[in-house]
Amino acid sequence: MNKEIKDSLTPYLALLPYVIGMSIPQSAVSLVEYEAVGGLSSNLVGVATSFGTALVMLALFVCTVRLKHWKKNLEQRSVYGAIIILATASLLLDKDMVTNVQLTPLLRSLFFFVCLTAACWCSFWWLRQLAHTSRVAAALFAFGSIVLSEALTFVLQLLPPSTRCSVFALLALSQVILIMFVRNQDAISDVLPYASDGFFHFVKVNISNSSFLVTIAIGVYCVAVPLGMSHAYYENLGFLFIVPFHVVFLALVTALSITWIVLIGLGKESAYTTLFWIAAQLILALGIVSYALFPAEPQVGALLTRLVTTFVWAFIWFTTIAFINHGWRNPYYYVVSGWFALVIPQNLGYLIADSALQVSGSHQVILAVMSLLILVSSQVFFVRLFKTSSSPDPDHPPAMQEQRPLQNFMGLNDEADFPVEHRKNLMEVKLAALGKMFALTEREVEILSLFALGYTQKKVANELCLSTDTVHTYVKRIYKKTDFHSRNDILDFMQEHL
Repeated sequence: MNKEIKDSLTPYLALLPYVIGMSIPQSAVSLVEYEAVGGLSSNLVGVATSFGTALVMLALFVCTVRLKHWKKNLEQRSVYGAIIILATASLLLDKDMVTNVQLTPLLRSLFFFVCLTAACWCSFWWLRQLAHTSRVAAALFAFGSIVLSEALTFVLQLLPPSTRCSVFALLALSQVILIMFVRNQDAISDVLPYASDGFFHFVKVNISNSSFLVTIAIGVYCVAVPLGMSHAYYENLGFLFIVPFHVVFLALVTALSITWIVLIGLGKESAYTTLFWIAAQLILALGIVSYALFPAEPQVGALLTRLVTTFVWAFIWFTTIAFINHGWRNPYYYVVSGWFALVIPQNLGYLIADSALQVSGSHQVILAVMSLLILVSSQVFFVRLFKTSSSPDPDHPPAMQEQRPLQNFMGLNDEADFPVEHRKNLMEVKLAALGKMFALTEREVEILSLFALGYTQKKVANELCLSTDTVHTYVKRIYKKTDFHSRNDILDFMQEHL
């Protein structure tokens, strides 16, 4: 029994370099936020930095609309360039160094913009690598990365500024080693493949995967605005990096992340639906109550609202992987969209709250508006969830037609909503065409069919009564004939050409 448990858990160790890689640029984002918002200037510098980065992301978004897939070499070179920029920029994060060169606010914002953009592109690349992986792998990656990044930020903040900058520069450069390592290993989608029954296994009967993803996206947009408004309550984030506060914050992030990894691992429906939104909105509401009770001391409220922001980021990463698995657009289309889903509404919320405070000077009005927005966001999410789950006909949900424009905009694949057997038949047709195109044998097509449907090599061997070594040899032969290097490459090719 212990050996079976060990064998089932061992494949997940392959996620470790991906989790480490994702945590490094994310900790850079936290450090930039601290220096831009807490250490050197007001929230407006952070907002300006975010909107500057958003313009670059908008250009990237347009490129993803026009191109379904990018050349691997272009991806590799761009991420190496971003790593070099991030490592160089991190050396300038020292407040004393910035003060010595006497940067103007404009140049300071430009510096933070370059650092944030490079960090975002690195995190986008790591997130894209999790395409076509299982929901448990996605959960471990997303929530594990957020915990490790916060722990890394905590440790870095304990170091002297000059040492901190040098250490982080080395960490940023270590991503090159991690990328070279993962490229020489089996693709993570081969080790922990996406299951053929859909990312959200519980939606096979009464909620389509695509409709559910549309509902999640709307929920994120709605909750991001009051989160942004809460930032108007403090002009300095420095207290969040004081050891006692950061220890409490890290403990809460870790506890929530472990809870959700376990719930998702157990296949609990509530982890994706009601429980997540109830937890996020409850913590956010507690933050608002704290602001109202202790207006002169916003630390507790800020800690709670920042906790929600961190928690939502992890959930966005998890959901982005689901979008990639169910969508037909360029994977970076969904990665960038996930970033926009939180950053833009959040910054708009801050600008609205800040402007309202300057006009009225009343925090009570802002608290009332935030409370109203939380109520509206919960109602919007749960109403849409009810509409997508209340169909008596599992094959033709009534909410599907009205959600079709949103589904098309989000690039969600109708195939994901078909019954499992239908998807298998469609996959077999595509793979038969692929076999003719690359002169694959009948046995190779048979193995490739199971492999593309999410079977591990061991499971393929059991299904076809072959040894694991034999299946591995067939897979390598298929890769050689097709010039593919992973399950990702196969699925991407079929989406684009078949």
